[in-house]
Amino acid sequence: MKTKLPILLSVIVAFALLAGDSPRTQTPPPVIAFPGALHTWVYDANSRGQVVGCYYYEEGYNPETGYPYQHLNGFLYYKGEYTSIEVPGDKFTIPKGIKENGEVYGLYVDLEWSPDWEHSFTWRKGRFTLTP
Repeated sequence: MKTKLPILLSVIVAFALLAGDSPRTQTPPPVIAFPGALHTWVYDANSRGQVVGCYYYEEGYNPETGYPYQHLNGFLYYKGEYTSIEVPGDKFTIPKGIKENGEVYGLYVDLEWSPDWEHSFTWRKGRFTLTP
């Protein structure tokens, strides 16, 4: 049994080396962190390398509550560049996915927090289609 273990390990290492590039030659995936954000979440990516998600940041303070104003916006990351995705007049914009053609889809929350406060959207090349 002792002589079979080194042979088995050699076979496993050989298959691992033949299965793909060595970790030293692979390009690591980019770190996705929206500039200036406190937190960044990635939700989806397509085969073209386009990545969508949302980022969180605080800005100023609400004098009535003493808490910071909080923002949760979406983003598209592609070829090293970030594009913010924010439904005008919303509270939160959360992209949930991206299609192969680059169309982003997700949900947004309006500022009134009405009974129908959650809505869906699609976004492509800077243009929104909103669903009430």
